[in-house]
Amino acid sequence: MTGAFKNIEPRAGNDALMKMNTPNGVLVVGWATGVDYNENYELQGIRVIGQHGDIGHKSLGYTLDLTIATFGLIPESILNGKLETASEDKTIVPVLNRSEILKAGVLYFDIYDPDTGQLLVSLEKCKMNTSAVSIQNNAFITRTTTWKGITANEFKGDAGSETLIKYSDAWK
Repeated sequence: MTGAFKNIEPRAGNDALMKMNTPNGVLVVGWATGVDYNENYELQGIRVIGQHGDIGHKSLGYTLDLTIATFGLIPESILNGKLETASEDKTIVPVLNRSEILKAGVLYFDIYDPDTGQLLVSLEKCKMNTSAVSIQNNAFITRTTTWKGITANEFKGDAGSETLIKYSDAWK
């Protein structure tokens, strides 16, 4: 390949590993099927008298939305004949009931390159917003949770020498 894209290889989803930092330690989200995050800089057009249309834009806020899709798993504790909650399984995003969601603290999600150990993205201070389950004929049961976060940080460079790109500060 020549030009601007010489010696560049795109990343694939299977080249990522998601970890969740909780008060109980760092847990791998081992059954995640997809992760999406969206940052909104809430740009507002600047309009003045005598000018048709915007003359510029100003950020009036920032929001971070995160969606995590996982397989709907039967916790190992239930398979072993014990009746415990799914949140006690240490490899999946916790399944919380309504009162637990309202009282829950914040979580941090980190996405790594498993081959190099390089931190790709850190999603900070996330709280669960919604939880949805999909049950379809001839398909795995899936659970999708959405989260509200404070900021997303992307890292560029080799493991141990990352350069932080903090997008929530980009428009200030």
